[in-house]
Amino acid sequence: MRLAICTAALIVLGSGAAMAQDARDWRTLYSDGTYDFALDDGSVQRTGDAVQLTYRITLPEEGEVAAMEADALLDCRAQTLTLTAARSYDAAGVVVQSVEAPEDRRKAEPIYQGEGGHETLYRDLCPGGAPVPAPPPAGPPPIPVSPSRN
Repeated sequence: MRLAICTAALIVLGSGAAMAQDARDWRTLYSDGTYDFALDDGSVQRTGDAVQLTYRITLPEEGEVAAMEADALLDCRAQTLTLTAARSYDAAGVVVQSVEAPEDRRKAEPIYQGEGGHETLYRDLCPGGAPVPAPPPAGPPPIPVSPSRN
C-alpha cells in the first residue's frame, strides 16, 4: 500500500484535466476489500528485466476519486517499481487529476512481502524471480515535540 500512497502523492502534484478514461485491457491481480488492483495487459512492454506497464487501483468507497492509474517501470532483477505518471478518475470515469513525474523526481521503490497489489504484480510479471523480501523492521516511534515556553 506504500506505493499506492506514492501514487496518490503524484496525483496531488498534478493539475486537473477533463478527459474521459480510455479503454484498456484490465485484469484484476489483487483484491482485499479495501481496494482492487488491476493490470492493463495491453500496456505491458518488456525490455530485458524491465517491464513498462499501467496499473489501476479502484477504491470501493464513494468519494471524489474512484480510481487511480499509474504508469510504472518494474525492474524484475532489482524488485523495484518506479512511477512515471499517474491519473485519478471520478466515478463517471472523468480525469480529476493527472501528472507526469519529471525524471529527477522518479524513485525506484522496493517491493516487499505483504504489499498486496505490488507484490502480486511482481509475481505475475517476473515469473521465476527471486522471492520478495520481507519489509525492513519498523523504526522507533516518533517522539512528540512541543514548543518550549519561557
